[in-house]
Amino acid sequence: MLSKKQYITEIWEGIRTGISEQYAKKRLSEYKEDLQKLKNHNIRPSRVVGTGYKNARKVAFEWLNEQIEKYKEAIQTKGHSIELNHRNYEHYKCTQKA
Repeated sequence: MLSKKQYITEIWEGIRTGISEQYAKKRLSEYKEDLQKLKNHNIRPSRVVGTGYKNARKVAFEWLNEQIEKYKEAIQTKGHSIELNHRNYEHYKCTQKA
């Protein structure tokens, strides 16, 4: 059975299911692009966060900035900061005991 570190490394390399390096870099790029489009008024806040918000523009900026920070951290930690990757490891451990 793999250790958590080994398992998450395999996720990061795209060998196992989870948030991989390729996916994290793609999402980070997309969120940065959307942030720039929002700043330039090229997209509506509802495209980012949906409808029904009083301060949709502010909410959209906050959400995009949170996502950018989340994926920057994921890249710095090579996927170890991503909760989904940890949950996938816990599932893996359960399936190995059976």
